[in-house]
Amino acid sequence: MESTRDQQSEELTLEQTIAELKISKDKYKYLSNQFEAILDHIPGLVFYKDTKNNFIRVNKYLADMHKMDKNELEGKNLSEIYPKEDALKYYVDDLEVINSGEAKLSVEETWETENGMRWVNTSKIPFINNAGDIIGVIGLSFDITERKKAENELKILQQAVEQSPAAIVITELDGTISFVNKAFETITGYTYAEAIGETPQILKFNQEAKVNYEELWQTILAGDEWRGVFQNKKKNGELYWESAIISPILGDEGKIIKFLGIKDDITEKHKMEVELEKLTRIDFLTKVNNRRYFFELAENEILRNKRYQNNSAFLMLDIDNFKKINDKFGHSFGDFALEKISEVCLDTIRVTDFMGRLGGEEFGIFLINTDFLEAERVAERLRCNINKLDLVSDEGIKVTLSVSIGLTKPVDFDEELKNIMKRADKALYKAKHLGRNRVAII
Repeated sequence: MESTRDQQSEELTLEQTIAELKISKDKYKYLSNQFEAILDHIPGLVFYKDTKNNFIRVNKYLADMHKMDKNELEGKNLSEIYPKEDALKYYVDDLEVINSGEAKLSVEETWETENGMRWVNTSKIPFINNAGDIIGVIGLSFDITERKKAENELKILQQAVEQSPAAIVITELDGTISFVNKAFETITGYTYAEAIGETPQILKFNQEAKVNYEELWQTILAGDEWRGVFQNKKKNGELYWESAIISPILGDEGKIIKFLGIKDDITEKHKMEVELEKLTRIDFLTKVNNRRYFFELAENEILRNKRYQNNSAFLMLDIDNFKKINDKFGHSFGDFALEKISEVCLDTIRVTDFMGRLGGEEFGIFLINTDFLEAERVAERLRCNINKLDLVSDEGIKVTLSVSIGLTKPVDFDEELKNIMKRADKALYKAKHLGRNRVAII
């Protein structure tokens, strides 16, 4: 009986063992499938290669990249997939890990594929069996091509910013400078270290440019671009002119996070523009205002007089017998006489007054904020100073000049400059009629 019981017990134990082995096998298979699924869902290249450069296990991502099934790729040698040189390169790299027993982590390298060169970030570790022997290498590579492209584009952008001939300034929302490029340093004289943490106020001068800063801030805070011209001051105190484009930099959520300024030194261009503008306003020979600009200034002054009830006076001055002077001594001497008379007039009147050449030997002078009695004294002083001029012709002959002056003042019923000029012209005619070299008033 006991023998029968022992036999039954052994049979039961064997059945339990077989059942347990089956459960373990199923569990292992389940876990293996789960692990395989996990590997297949990793968005990178997962592989295990032996010491002979053969793929032993790969994930689906790697197989797909080679346009094969996993079963098809596993067991293949790299020399069957890649050109000989590439296969050898990968094998040598694997052997470094296998022979040293040390991992290589996060190595960025190129990977030639059918679709062109890609960039991958690869980590490799030695595969050690239960006996402690290294029997291969396990690797994981992530495709970083798009990141490398972005980095390269960013690098190109950084180089463009650094090498830009325009000064580039980035500021925080409070105006604090957080970046400047080389051109900024060259133009302003401030180094990167000196500029960071400061504000553009270190450059501020702007007395002539007249920038409306309130309008500037309203524009860029509204998300729009502002364009304008500044007159700034360099570190050494030198003044310069710059054109500027200031734009808001928007973050991912569309909110303003910084401001970008792109600025060009236009000092020389500004000088040329000033000179060109001056040429349109100034008489080339005498260096006083030309007829057109003189009329423009006079019209503005008449409007100002009406608004503020100011006093002013208008003088029309003509060189006596100028045609005879030209005929006798030549036009070059006549031009010389016009220059000298203009200089005397400018030295006699105030800087707030203005003068213009109306044509030929005729000039107009507008005396600002001057009562009529003082205007008479100025006109007489002009006549006397011109009469004292000592000019000598090319032949060595001393030439004395005289002028006739017509003086009038704007009155309330003067709506246009031409009315004032008519009266001044009549006064000038009167001075000539009375014998020249005198002041006449109407």
